[in-house]
Amino acid sequence: MMIPTKFKEQLPFNLISNAGLFFLNVIIGIWMVPFLIGHLGVEGYGFIPLALSITAFAGLISFSLNGAMSRFLVMALHGNDTGRANRVFNTAFWVLVPLAVWLLPLSGLFSWLTPRVFRVPAYLTAQVQGLFFLMLFSSIVQVFSPVFSASAFAVNRLDLQKFMEMGGIFVRTLLIIVFFVFLRTGLRGVGVAYLAGGAASLALGYFFFRKLTPSLRISRQYFNLETLKELTSMGEWLVVGQIGAMLFWEFNLIVVNVLFGAYEAGQYGAILQGSFLLRSLACLTADVLVPVVLISHARGETQKIVAMTGHAIRFLGLGVAVPIGLLCGFAGPLLTVWLGKDFAPLAPLLWVLTFHLVVNLAVVPLFAIHSAFNRVRIPGAVSFGLGAVSIFLAVVLARHCGWGLYGVAAAAAIMLTAQNGIFTPLYTAHILKLPPMTFLRPLGRGILLAGAGMILGQVLSRLFLICDWAQLFVVAGSVSMACLGGAFLLLGRSREIVFSLLKRNEEPRRWEKGD
Repeated sequence: MMIPTKFKEQLPFNLISNAGLFFLNVIIGIWMVPFLIGHLGVEGYGFIPLALSITAFAGLISFSLNGAMSRFLVMALHGNDTGRANRVFNTAFWVLVPLAVWLLPLSGLFSWLTPRVFRVPAYLTAQVQGLFFLMLFSSIVQVFSPVFSASAFAVNRLDLQKFMEMGGIFVRTLLIIVFFVFLRTGLRGVGVAYLAGGAASLALGYFFFRKLTPSLRISRQYFNLETLKELTSMGEWLVVGQIGAMLFWEFNLIVVNVLFGAYEAGQYGAILQGSFLLRSLACLTADVLVPVVLISHARGETQKIVAMTGHAIRFLGLGVAVPIGLLCGFAGPLLTVWLGKDFAPLAPLLWVLTFHLVVNLAVVPLFAIHSAFNRVRIPGAVSFGLGAVSIFLAVVLARHCGWGLYGVAAAAAIMLTAQNGIFTPLYTAHILKLPPMTFLRPLGRGILLAGAGMILGQVLSRLFLICDWAQLFVVAGSVSMACLGGAFLLLGRSREIVFSLLKRNEEPRRWEKGD
């Protein structure tokens, strides 16, 4: 099946904006971590990723509601049902208003209790309390951002969604520079910067909402209990699944702080930045596919969904395999040049935190199918169950088996791979009534490429003395070119699909069995 021209015309802009947002995150992430450590110390810095983890939990309900809303809004708008679209939008919006009011005093209470919940050095108590309150307040402000940005999602203008995010990032980064360079502020300055950045993203979201969907308007009269039941019936399982995901991705930093202290949490949080950037790359790439999958499902184009998703898994798996191989292969020199010699012994921790992502990020496009077909209950339950097991396993490995930080990282890697490397591909094939190996088969080539890149990087990092960024770029650049060539070859017929999607009048080839 041919993707409609409007999708094909928009695809390059969506890809470019996603790439721009990713590289912006990479540049700021690489610069920001040592910048903040230099001003706050390892202990002080560790509370920033910890606060971000807590704010992720605070946004659970809004995330699930907005995830369900996006699906139903796409269906309504592309079915030319303006009345239903308004009911979906306003039902979600007016549910979030009391939620935001309710979260504000809870944020104040939790912030006051942070020294009793986490290991906080006495000299940082007031700063940490201020940081957590401002970060949680920022999450309350951003509760409404996905509601407004859903308009851009529904009309496949993901480039505008990313522009909203970029605006918030620029405001946040600029304020952090001002606060630390000129005002010599502490952790509370970081909280103010995140709050201002969230407000900027919200303002841009509202602006584009008015421009893109003038048929939608904010009005209490469109609030509908039947629509709320539809949203929550799907959203409640999205909450369960998201809690499970956060147990894998966010909770391990909390475990490190509670078990080992602020300094170790700072180390772990700094090294975790590589994992965060790779996750953002995968999510941004998969985001391009999500609206097309939803709209194709609304039109009954299941075969096109299967073709696009299968090739997306291979493309994404090989795409993340290249940076994963480089991060693992040059872990020691990278940590030395980036964060200092004190971090170099933690290179194996970077391996444990990173290598499994070659599988766990490649399957991200499959989650769009679960949402499109409204089959989120079983994945949600599995995610929550395995996430809970991962926390238990982390405590056992870290404390009782003496693995320390490595035990926390290994527990998340093992259980997350069990979910995404086995269950998710098999369950998605079951939904679509396809052979069980349909979505497992494309994963192998990414593992092979990442392993080759890691081995080659390890060999070269021992042959050459890498002391600065220039040397690291030269040596790692040679490996990356070899890996990119390997990725191009391993794409097989998938590269023809990618090229055809970027050509206006060429129909994409079908996904052939055994490709």
